[in-house]
Amino acid sequence: MKKENAKIAVTKNCKVITPIQKVIFINRAYNDFDTYAPLLDAFAADPSWNVEVLASVADGQCAFPDDYETMPYFKKFRKVSFKSIFDHPRAPLLHKWLYKALSLSRQKSRHVNIMSKRSPFWSELYNILTFFSNLIFRHFIGWVSCWKEDMEGALIVIDEIACQPERTPLVKYALKNMKPRSATIAIIQAGHDCYMGQTPGQCAGRVTKPFDSSLGSVFLVSNHHAVEKFKSVFFGAPIVWVGSLRMSAEWISKLTTEVLKAPYFYKENYLKRLPSAGKCKIVVMLSKIQHGVQLEKLKEGLRELAVLNDVDMVIKPHTRNMNTSFLGKNTATNVVIASDIPSTVLIEWADIILGTGSSIVLHALQLAKPVGQMSFCQNTETVFDNKNVNYRFDSIDEMIKVIKNCIDRKIELKLAQQSDWSMFLAHEITPPSISEKSEGYGTTSTERVYKFLMELHKGRSLLECLDYYYPVQ
Repeated sequence: MKKENAKIAVTKNCKVITPIQKVIFINRAYNDFDTYAPLLDAFAADPSWNVEVLASVADGQCAFPDDYETMPYFKKFRKVSFKSIFDHPRAPLLHKWLYKALSLSRQKSRHVNIMSKRSPFWSELYNILTFFSNLIFRHFIGWVSCWKEDMEGALIVIDEIACQPERTPLVKYALKNMKPRSATIAIIQAGHDCYMGQTPGQCAGRVTKPFDSSLGSVFLVSNHHAVEKFKSVFFGAPIVWVGSLRMSAEWISKLTTEVLKAPYFYKENYLKRLPSAGKCKIVVMLSKIQHGVQLEKLKEGLRELAVLNDVDMVIKPHTRNMNTSFLGKNTATNVVIASDIPSTVLIEWADIILGTGSSIVLHALQLAKPVGQMSFCQNTETVFDNKNVNYRFDSIDEMIKVIKNCIDRKIELKLAQQSDWSMFLAHEITPPSISEKSEGYGTTSTERVYKFLMELHKGRSLLECLDYYYPVQ
């Protein structure tokens, strides 16, 4: 057996040579990596798989997995290989240099800052390089077709951008031109859709089209809302509700106790950069503005919070390269913008998490943290608009009253009855019950998806795999 096609798996009694299979996770932004991280962990724990993360380009924007807080764990402990499409020998030197310059300037400009105190040089350099990279990486990147040879025979995990090849050259030039059935392509929804209906941003970004089966063997989604949404956009797609792997209690527990721990992650380095003088610590988790957020109402609410005495306030921009300049310098001059502090750290630090529809609120609920839904500035109904599971603020005055009472110790922030929010989480995160005949499907949602994809990659039909692992669908 060739060396590159074999791997030593150590057991208690002997060393066993097992054939290597390759799985490639295509990464275009933080959200898709964060979504499939539990699945990446499951494959990386199996010595029979060679696991790679391939950073790509989408909409002219590059992915930078070196920024992700879980990357050291996967790289050092799980021995996952991290590459970018620019690491290929046939990548033009200009493209390689531009990617490196983008990466450096981005790292230098992404620090916790008071809104008016960002490093101007590195920020401006990053903006200039981004302008040129958008132009070059949209129109002069056909060379990425060379990656198709590296991906043949692999199990490929990619988010829904696989259905929109015009947005990313890796799909347009490589995946789309691969030999039929030369790889198993699993599409997994990036993020967790918490909006009950189509948001303005979703309507603008999704064009209804037939599903191209050559670009995906199966389409995995996180919750029941997403099933109908994606069916209406990519009709004919084999959509399977597998649950939210990222927001499962098992993964959140592992993040806290194993992944984001020394020597892979040092939480103290982030905590010491957060304020600690106030009596009430608030984190505002921003969702995408185009998903129905009333910007002026949001800014007004943030201003009212920021002027309160004894409040420590942190704003976490949306993870998909959100620019907070829309807030303006006068919105909240004493507020920390925590672009580069992981949400996990902020949730642990906060007394209450405020949101406008961002799915990261599910993480907070899993940890029994009090959550406030800022419904007064949200046009689109969300799964959080329910006073049985958290605080719903229909007005700014209502929000300020609760926070003031917290500061004065008149109330203790807390969730509703555990039975209410536990039932909500079970309904929102877990797919329909599995029949008794599927005892081997795995004990968690992640293990179930992992086994499902392995069987699919071995050549079992989609119907067979569905019948065993997801029979009720």
